[in-house]
Amino acid sequence: MGSTDVGDVSYIAPTSMLSAATWPLATPAHSWQAASASGSSLGMKGMLLAAKVLAGAAFDLMSDGGSLVEEAQTEFKKLELDAYKPLYKALH
Repeated sequence: MGSTDVGDVSYIAPTSMLSAATWPLATPAHSWQAASASGSSLGMKGMLLAAKVLAGAAFDLMSDGGSLVEEAQTEFKKLELDAYKPLYKALH
């Protein structure tokens, strides 16, 4: 995983993450090999699988009347995380 804001977001909202293979094993990230593989039939299969999983999750969340969202929020509140402090504020 590269650098993202998901760590910050996960302190203020229930968060989920998904990864799908679009390159052969041992392909170096940020390389022409990765770019080429991502645009190949293998890459497209991985992308379509990820899209189907995300669409299915969105469908589940929207079609159950809100109980899954409420359950996620309740579980998130039970975590009792420390108060969120953005790094940029901590540095100033």
